[in-house]
Formats: sequence, structure tokens, C-alpha cells
Amino acid sequence: MREYMIGDKVVSKTTYHKKRRRAEALGCAIEDVPNMQGRHGNNLRGSANPRWNSGQLVTSHGYVLARVSRQHPHSFGGKGDRAYCYEHIAVMVAHMGRPLSASEVVHHKNQDRTDNRIENLVVMQCGKHVSEHAKARAAVRTRNTDGTFAKLRYRTLPWSMPGDPR
Repeated sequence: MREYMIGDKVVSKTTYHKKRRRAEALGCAIEDVPNMQGRHGNNLRGSANPRWNSGQLVTSHGYVLARVSRQHPHSFGGKGDRAYCYEHIAVMVAHMGRPLSASEVVHHKNQDRTDNRIENLVVMQCGKHVSEHAKARAAVRTRNTDGTFAKLRYRTLPWSMPGDPR
């Protein structure tokens, strides 16, 4: 059986011939061909990539994600030392100088989930936040001419989510 050598390393027949062809294409010695195994560095980075979104990552629910360190109190996901946090939470935590407690949520005053200016954000207790949104979707009960209640109708709001049954 024949041994295929690249420098002082024994490699498989397939690896040898792939590197030989690559060396011929590059016009260099077979030892100088870079090992690209497991590397996919040919992707366009940053604003050169057609999927570039000004550095913002928006969730399917419409919230903006910010890149934070793994040590951030509200970080999640990501790989290695990189993680994500909802931008409105990161803005409020930086403004308050402390992490949110388990019973606190950050509410967008104008209901725009991408508007993360500090003037548009307020910290609320979870129960108050739920009741705030319940008031916005309050059911309007009307009576029929015979005095019985008609079917419940929900007030539609300009910021209602598409597909919301209300």
C-alpha cells in the first residue's frame, strides 16, 4: 500500500489529490495549501452581506435583540462569550443601574416594540402590565333589544398583532 505524504505528515489518497489539485490551481507547493477543513470563511461579513440588517436582529415577535456579554444578567443564547438580550431590557437595565427583578417587566408606552428610547420605556410589575394590556383589549358588552347580552365584541386597536382574534 502506498503512503501519501504532505511534508512529514501521512494523509489519505483523497486528501493528497485534493491538495495537489488545489496547489496547482493556486500555483504553489502542496505544503503551502491552507487547511480549510471546518472553516467556511468565504462568507461576506457585515454590511457586505446581502442579509445585513444594520447590525440589528429582530425576533419573530418584533423585539430587537442586542449583543451582550455572557455576564449580562439578562443574557441568553449565542455561542462562546457572545450572547443576546432584548434591547429594551438592556436599555432599561443600563438606565436603572440594576437588573430587573423576576416580577418586573419593561413596557413600551407607544406599543412599538422596536422603539427602545428610554422615554418610551417604563418598568412595571408583571400583574399591572397584564392588566394594562387587558384594559386595551377590553370587551364591550352590548344588549339586544330583548335585554339579553349580545355576543362579545372586542375593541380593535391600531397596534393589535396580525392574526389576533380580538
